[in-house]
Amino acid sequence: MLKERQFFTGLLCDLLIVSKAYRLFRRIYGGMGSILMFHRVVPETGRQRLFDNRSSEVTPRFLESAVRHYLKAGYAVVSLDDVYEMMAGKQPVRRFVCFTFDDGYRDNFTWAWPIFRKYDLPFAIYVPLCFPDRSCGAWWYFLEEILLTSDHVAFELDGRHFAFGCSQYREKEEAFGKIRGLITDCGPERCSERLGQIFAPYQADWHRRIGETAMSWDQLRQLGRDSRVTIGAHTVNHPALNRLSPGAVRKEVVRSKERLESRIGRPVEHFAYPFGTRAEVGEREFEIVRSCGFKTATTTRSGNIFMAHRHHRECLPRIAFSEKRQGRGYLELLTSGAIPALKNRFQRVITL
Repeated sequence: MLKERQFFTGLLCDLLIVSKAYRLFRRIYGGMGSILMFHRVVPETGRQRLFDNRSSEVTPRFLESAVRHYLKAGYAVVSLDDVYEMMAGKQPVRRFVCFTFDDGYRDNFTWAWPIFRKYDLPFAIYVPLCFPDRSCGAWWYFLEEILLTSDHVAFELDGRHFAFGCSQYREKEEAFGKIRGLITDCGPERCSERLGQIFAPYQADWHRRIGETAMSWDQLRQLGRDSRVTIGAHTVNHPALNRLSPGAVRKEVVRSKERLESRIGRPVEHFAYPFGTRAEVGEREFEIVRSCGFKTATTTRSGNIFMAHRHHRECLPRIAFSEKRQGRGYLELLTSGAIPALKNRFQRVITL
C-alpha cells in the first residue's frame, strides 16, 4: 500500500510539473507565501535507506539550489518574525518563503547554516530539549539499521511477542511503520520503557545515535548569536502531545521555552508541534500553545499562508520538502498550493 501511494503521488507530481498545471492553482491556493519545512541536510551516501528516514533528508546541494531558485524567482526569503508581522498587517512586498528546520540536527549547524550565511538570509530551527540534553535516542536510525541488516525481527513488549519478516524491502518498510507506531503511541516515560524492550534483543546502545546526530548546547549558543537564526521551541521530549494530559502538555511547552531562553540568552517566540499532523495535535493543544504567548506555532499540515491565518497563528501549516525530484518545476510546484489543495480537498486556509 505504501509503495502504491508513493507511486501515484509521484505520478501526479510529474503530471503537474510536465503540464505546468500547478500554475492554475497559484492564484487561489498560493496565498501570501510558504513556510518551508526541512529536517536534515546531509550529503548523499549512496547506501540503501528506508523511505521514512530518507524522505526527511535533503543534500546541501539541493538546499542551496532551492535557496538560489527562490531568490532568482523574486521571492522574499523571510524570518518567522517577518511572517508574524505580515499577518499582523504589514503589507508583503512580494510572495515569500520562510525556511524552517525541525529537531536541531547537527547537520543543520554544519551544512545548512553556512548556506544561509553565504546568502545572508534568515532561517529557523525548532529544537526539542532532549536533543541537546542527549536524554533521548535517535531510535529511528537504529531501527532502520536493524531492519536493513536483518531478515527477521522479533521482541517482547508488555508481555506480548512481536515478530516481523523483513527479507524483502517492502517488508522492511512495513515493519518500520508498525514498530514506529508501537514506540510513539504513548507518553515520554512509556516511550523510553518500550524502546528498552524492543531493542533489548540487539544488545546495543540506541542512545548513542543522538550524540552523533543532534546539535550540542554550545552549537545552539553559537547559532543564537547570529541574528539571522531564529531558534524555536519544540517541547522537552518530542512527544505526540495529544497522548498527554493538559497539564503535561503545558509543561512540555513552557519548560522548553524557558530553558531554551535560559541557555541561548534570547527570547524564544516561536513553536513547532512534534509530529504535527491531525493524528497528534488538535484544538486542545492549539489552545494551550496559544495561551503560552508565542508569536507563531507551526504544524506539519500541508498548506500556504493566507492573511486569514492571522486568526490562527497557533496552527500555521507548512510545505514539507524532500529531495524526490529536482528542477525549477518541482520547486514551483511545492509552493504553488497545488499539492495542499489536492491533499485538503481544495480547502484554502489550513488550520485544524
